[in-house]
Amino acid sequence: MAATSDIPALVRSLNSGSRVAQLQAVNQLGELAAGSAAQCAAIAAAGAVPPLVQLIGGSSNTAVQTPAAQLLQLVVEKGRLSRDAIMAAGGMAPLVALLEQGRPLARGTAACALSWLARQDEQCSSDIVAAGAVGPLVQLLQCNNTVAQAQAASALQHIAACSEQLSRAIWEAGAVPLLVRLIPTLEDKAVFALGAMAIDRDEVREAIAAAGAVALLEQLLLSESCSAAATEGALLVLERLTETKGSAARTAVASVTGTLVKCLTTQQVGSTLELALLALGRLAANSPENSSAMLAAGLLPSLPQCLRSSPPSDGYAAWLLGNVADSLPAERPAIGTQSIVSSLVALIGCSDKAAVGCATWALHSLALDCPPDQRAALLAGAFDPLLRLLQGSTDDESGSSSERAARKGAAAVTLCTLARGSVRQMRAVRAAGAAAAIKEVLPTWQEEADTACVVPIAHAALELLETCTSDSSR
Repeated sequence: MAATSDIPALVRSLNSGSRVAQLQAVNQLGELAAGSAAQCAAIAAAGAVPPLVQLIGGSSNTAVQTPAAQLLQLVVEKGRLSRDAIMAAGGMAPLVALLEQGRPLARGTAACALSWLARQDEQCSSDIVAAGAVGPLVQLLQCNNTVAQAQAASALQHIAACSEQLSRAIWEAGAVPLLVRLIPTLEDKAVFALGAMAIDRDEVREAIAAAGAVALLEQLLLSESCSAAATEGALLVLERLTETKGSAARTAVASVTGTLVKCLTTQQVGSTLELALLALGRLAANSPENSSAMLAAGLLPSLPQCLRSSPPSDGYAAWLLGNVADSLPAERPAIGTQSIVSSLVALIGCSDKAAVGCATWALHSLALDCPPDQRAALLAGAFDPLLRLLQGSTDDESGSSSERAARKGAAAVTLCTLARGSVRQMRAVRAAGAAAAIKEVLPTWQEEADTACVVPIAHAALELLETCTSDSSR
């Protein structure tokens, strides 16, 4: 086997007129490149890129094209070869040409090299698209080689993730239905490509749903052999399909609510749990039908553990809970179990301000016009953390000013909601000096709150305080 000291001589052999010598040099350099990133960097530093590009683009020595492309791909991937080095060597056009004209293995290798280049930055992805790579990459999805298909999907994923314009180019080239059909075979490669294309693109999300992706994604999630990466990718696509209110894509995802609820117990770590909670939270918002389906699928038993998970999943779980309670007011007594209420109260006192805001609103949604949940919240000790939140330091720098105002406003409304059914709690609000703080924070909060529906609630809280004050003066 060749040694590192042989690299300069082997690189010189790449320029040799002998086909045999070129092939031997490529193979020996390939063995070295497979060993470490340092070897790849040494090969690039020795000037291997220009002759490799010539070998890939030359038609006179097709036997060396595939190993030369594999070596260049390794140097790009492990040696972190920059876009500038490839462009200076004129390498983009030969790689794209190999996508169209090479054998499946060579085409896949070219796609893999382009995939690693696309990860560098948006400019590199733009150069790849400008060189005409999108069409051949989409065509490669239709070949009979699953390795080449996976490499093409990966390249399309990283190009699409760079910008909306590049994502649109891939969509217009007809990639969506092909990627959807490949979900059962490519799994994570296909779903991550679809997920990248679905970022902030309503028409792409609708196309993904219309191509039948939701049923295939559900099958993937229910499969016992589904990998962690495929699970994450499937949930990523489902979550992004729920982003547009009233869309056919969101309606399609609602049909697999039961599977998403199941994921709350089977995916208790990391981004997979976050994605499932986000998708369910959007589906539950202002939808009694979807919220009822979640309860029927066993949502409640899984929520306490979700509320005790790490950020941001705990906040997403509280947000989901609040949306379900808002959609199903008649179910609030059943939803507000002591375990759930206690978990919400604990979140209100935590350090993660996003979770604090979500938990405060969820507690308000449960307790609104629901005396059993009001009593459960007070028994769980909600009064003190809400009071601390309301009277917290004005120099709290967590989040924007509107977010800080929203947290204090939510605490004010929730305190008033809990006190509404209890004269003792009304007196406790006044005794703690909270009445003045509530009256001070609510008008500012009404001006800064993003959601118009909270303004009437704020007015009701102010009216309740006036009643409290009148009662105390008698």
